[in-house]
Amino acid sequence: MKRHALAILVHPYKNVLIPQDRLRQAVNGFFGKVVEIATAYPSLRLNLVLPGYMLPFADPLLLSQLREVQKRDCLECLTPGYTEPFLSFSPKWLSGANLRAGIEVFEELLSSRPTGFAPAFSNWEPSNIDTLIECGMQYVTLSRAVLPHESQDLCGYWVTEHTGATIAVFPTHVMHHYTAPGNVLDWIEGTMRRDADDASATKLVTIDYLVPLVPDEGIDPYGWLVTCARAADSLLHKYQVVRLGEFPGLAYPLGLQYIPPELMLRRDDEETNPHFSNYLHTFEQAGIIQRKMMDIADRLAPTRDTKDTVPLVKQLFFCQDINRLIPGKAGGFNHLHDRLWSYAKMIDIESQLHKRERIQGGQIRIADMLRNGTKSLVLTNRPLKVCIDHRNGGQVFELDYRERAINLCAGFNPETHRPPRIIVAGKSHTSFIDHFLESDCQRADFMAQASGFKDDFTQAQFEYKVKKTTTGVRAVLSRQCAVSVDGKNYPLAVEKAFGLEGDTPGLSFVYQLSNTSLTSYAFRFAVELTFTLPGAASNNARIVCGNDIDKSLARGSFSLDNISAWSIQDTLIGAEVQFVLQKPVDVWVFPARRLSRTDTGYQGTTFVLSSGVSLGENAVWSLMGKMVCKKGRAKEGLFDAI
Repeated sequence: MKRHALAILVHPYKNVLIPQDRLRQAVNGFFGKVVEIATAYPSLRLNLVLPGYMLPFADPLLLSQLREVQKRDCLECLTPGYTEPFLSFSPKWLSGANLRAGIEVFEELLSSRPTGFAPAFSNWEPSNIDTLIECGMQYVTLSRAVLPHESQDLCGYWVTEHTGATIAVFPTHVMHHYTAPGNVLDWIEGTMRRDADDASATKLVTIDYLVPLVPDEGIDPYGWLVTCARAADSLLHKYQVVRLGEFPGLAYPLGLQYIPPELMLRRDDEETNPHFSNYLHTFEQAGIIQRKMMDIADRLAPTRDTKDTVPLVKQLFFCQDINRLIPGKAGGFNHLHDRLWSYAKMIDIESQLHKRERIQGGQIRIADMLRNGTKSLVLTNRPLKVCIDHRNGGQVFELDYRERAINLCAGFNPETHRPPRIIVAGKSHTSFIDHFLESDCQRADFMAQASGFKDDFTQAQFEYKVKKTTTGVRAVLSRQCAVSVDGKNYPLAVEKAFGLEGDTPGLSFVYQLSNTSLTSYAFRFAVELTFTLPGAASNNARIVCGNDIDKSLARGSFSLDNISAWSIQDTLIGAEVQFVLQKPVDVWVFPARRLSRTDTGYQGTTFVLSSGVSLGENAVWSLMGKMVCKKGRAKEGLFDAI
């Protein structure tokens, strides 16, 4: 009687960031359970899917026991790489380096090489087949959902091809403890029966069982795995439990199957989204984080194999991790902590590159940072980095305080941008967004967007000039436009400038509004800034003005009238932002979220600097200020998790 085959993939995963000591405990618990199952059922063959970075957290005794299991040919390893790279969002060389680094860890600690490639969330890029072959990968495992519907019930494996390069692909049934079948035997036989293609061929059912390293309370994620192992052991007379690498020697592939770029937004999804990249780019922070990672990768690429660069590349592997670059319930770019963690890793790399390049004072770059065909202005010095989008109102979409490794402009708007643009003026939570409002506009009107805006300045395109001097760097943006007052249009010249002085942590900004007509008119001018302050959600962030004003940013919405100096303090991360203006303004403070969305948690705090403006004929109005970042004592380290 022909014995069909069953392959069991044991696949630990971790969607959330956790402290390293907790990760060590979880990894050791997982390896202990794998060794226990392999010892209790020595006739079983298991396939272990693991990113390389987890292995160093394992106890040496457990690693020794795993090596003994491997020597009995009872265990085969698969890996997505050193971390779980997002292939579709990463430079090809970086994904290849990630995979090679993961293989090196396996060789060092388990004395064996992984034979298969198992991308997280079934993220598949056919252009990477060459890289997989170069790294010695014999096959790939993907969710069966990536196949055409007519092929999903066939039991076996396929060969996929791209530009002449081929590799074997094993479709898997992805399961959690809460979706796994209660009766394993009935499920296996039912799956076999659905494949009526060829009764004479040796069939294979592949189970990819996901084990959460951070399980829900009261849930035993290993319970079903033990049940499955017991059932498989009792079925050895009927089914052979195999290592995936040995199955091609038992049966031919089902045929050739082209698989386009794919991604499952949940690990156990049953449906694919062929336009997943467009979908992710409807959120500004997903795109900005990816673009920043790509920019750093381009800077590291020329020296990626040198002694000084290798540690930086390995640090970038964690920023490339798919768990930080897709939205999720417990982790992902839609969570503030994950965004700040990703930015902190990348800001640290940039700081080391800045130090290595021995740049004195400031630096100016004009580059396509967003990779959308539009140049961005990038001003940097040792403690600060400012990225300006001159095409969309001259807004600042990234403001890094390097000495605290935080991007102050990491606000997130849960509303998608359609069509898929990374930054959309008026929707993205960025800073230095200009508004021309009705003269009687108040905070509540602004929050409700009830006041009639005098011009669509949030989307205005500015001309720019940049200059580097011995004292610093400066970018000047200007635009000739018109403002509507009482149904009439009047000419207005707008100029805004940003500057960094030497290596000081201060950003200077200047606004100049010029009435080039012979008619007087008035309006309210407002500058919108959205900052992400981790301490705000836990009542550890405040705004302080003199000795009389000290308000928690957790209080919600409020206004501070007629002030010219104040500071924003976050004691959780030990950072303070001081503002000093040449003239008093009103400051409106409120949470950075749409009023209709109250389920997204803290995503930032918006500060609006507003002032009434009255321009006579040929008159000029200006606002000069400086924003200075300072370090303080931090209550906890937010970015030590992994």
